[in-house]
Amino acid sequence: MPRMAGVVMGILPIRHRAGCVAITHERPKPVFWIASAAGASLVIAFALRQGGGTLSAGDLLLFAAVGVSAIGYAFSGRLTAGNAGMGSSSAGCLVLALADLAARRPP
Repeated sequence: MPRMAGVVMGILPIRHRAGCVAITHERPKPVFWIASAAGASLVIAFALRQGGGTLSAGDLLLFAAVGVSAIGYAFSGRLTAGNAGMGSSSAGCLVLALADLAARRPP
């Protein structure tokens, strides 16, 4: 199990907001960036200290997963800005339910 799994929540806010800035062109206040950078730095420093100063392949994959989730988060925010929230959520659930049913279909 990657060492970062227990502390990945510390980097989620800054990664999600960065995704929103890139995709929806939001402008958060500078205090958010300062606090997020400080928190993410502490989390990364803790993980490196616990891991002997190195990152494993699992740690890097976990960072990538957080980045992909940030992109999905930003696009879903953009989608719900133009549509009613319940309609967007229902459509997303329907798509995921159909994909789940297709994956569970016996051979």
